[in-house]
This record gives sequence, C-alpha cells and structure tokens, in this order.
Amino acid sequence: MASQLWVTGPAHVYVKPPGGTGGGQPKYLGTAERAPRIRVRPAWHPVFNDIGGDQIPFDVQYMGEEAFISADLTRWDEEVYKSIAHRLGNVRGADNNEAVGTLMLLEGKTHEVYVKFPYTSKAAFAGMPQGYHFVACILEGPDELDPLGTVARKINLMWHAIRKYAGGHWTLYDHEVGGLPDPS
Repeated sequence: MASQLWVTGPAHVYVKPPGGTGGGQPKYLGTAERAPRIRVRPAWHPVFNDIGGDQIPFDVQYMGEEAFISADLTRWDEEVYKSIAHRLGNVRGADNNEAVGTLMLLEGKTHEVYVKFPYTSKAAFAGMPQGYHFVACILEGPDELDPLGTVARKINLMWHAIRKYAGGHWTLYDHEVGGLPDPS
C-alpha cells in the first residue's frame, strides 16, 4: 500500500526554555525558510564472541536513539531565541566558573522543542501526526552572530535531542503538541 501524501503546512517551532523559565510554558520561536529537518539516529554496539571471530560481530546491540533537528529561521522572536542561545543562563559569549562540565540533562539545562504542523486539521491529511515534541534538547551551534549585508537576516539552528528517563522508560520524542500558544 502506498503511503499517504501529507503536506504539513508551515512548521511552527516552539521552545520551552530550561528550568521552565517564563512560567513553564512553551514559547513560540518562529518559522523557517523550509520545514525543519528531523533526523533520528539509532545507536548500535557490536558484540564479539570467540565463536564468531574477533573481526566480525557475533551480534549487534541496540543502544537507543538520538535526534538532530535543524532549521534556518527567517522569522523568529529574538527574546525567545536569546533564552536558548545563551545555553546555561549566562550572558552570551561568557561562562561563569560553574558552566564547564555541566551535565545538561541531569542539571535541568536542556530545553524542549516542539515542531507543530498546522495542516493536521485538513480532512485530506487525516492521520498525519500533529507534530513532534522533543523532550530534552541542546542548541548545538555554531551560532552565526548577526549576519551582515544586504540580504534578509536568518539564523541556522541545530538541536541535539537526547532521551530522557522517566516512569520506567526512555523518551526521545512524542507527538504531544496540543495546547501551544497561537503563532504571532
């Protein structure tokens, strides 16, 4: 059976800054030149055993997965961007003595990323996920600092999404994107 043809519409990107700043509610970040690219990467580990030899794995062990989300934003809220761009609550471009070595997930320094698809309400796209909610993200960089020139400004963002352990299982993402504020 052929897969369903879906059009997501302009993907709206939201973030929930670390530690629930701003009342703990997700904030509208913006939209991109094109829909964000989402890549989920599984991790595998070779298992060796003498009966299989020492050059070819006897088996391969699944070790979980991570994701990378990238977008070139051409429309964004600068204050929301700043809330994730300084990474550890410091002034951008400077770290305090405690920043280096921070365990981002354990110390609550990751943020959540939501990519919401507005066309899910169209009957032709029934069954399409409403979007993606990544539960623990780190803004990777490198940051492009204020591109200059005569072209419209845009920022390239790359998030590294990692799994979060809660309730007896690991979660990388879900499709829970309801209740987000309207894009402005």
